[in-house]
Amino acid sequence: MTDEDGDGAADEERRGDDEPLADERAARAQSGPRSGDATTHGTGSSDVEITRMGLRNGGWVGYSADAIFVDRGDERVKIHDDAVSRIGLRMLAWDTAVLSLLLVGVGAYVVATRNPLVGLGFAAVGAYSLYRTYDDRQAVVIHVEDRRKPVAVHPEHPAECHERLAAEAGLEEPT
Repeated sequence: MTDEDGDGAADEERRGDDEPLADERAARAQSGPRSGDATTHGTGSSDVEITRMGLRNGGWVGYSADAIFVDRGDERVKIHDDAVSRIGLRMLAWDTAVLSLLLVGVGAYVVATRNPLVGLGFAAVGAYSLYRTYDDRQAVVIHVEDRRKPVAVHPEHPAECHERLAAEAGLEEPT
């Protein structure tokens, strides 16, 4: 068992009687975490129960009594509740979406009036940018006091995740 984040909670899932959940872990690895899954991390008296919600691109975001956890597979982040300044829900980066549509329009104009190859290039870049912007929609953004950039996650159920994380971190819901 390893303790990567130094909080005393090991990364192996355990039951109250300290038996590894090998069958459940294998089943979860195939299906991914479901919204509201609760797992226990730790050893003996320092067990921490984490309620997890799946992310669209794999991994999970979860919360415990004193922290928010993000596991993207290659990156693990633990954010203590007192370090969270606010949690927001970003529906779509409208500025990027509008600029992407404008780039597609310019490409179509150049195809029709000037150089079709250059116009197709502009339209392709605009379409790719619009696809990336759409893929980045409905992000839960966690603003942390000691970090320059906020932590953004893309949960399977963004509104539910936003409400639960805001409630758990002790932040008021925006109206």
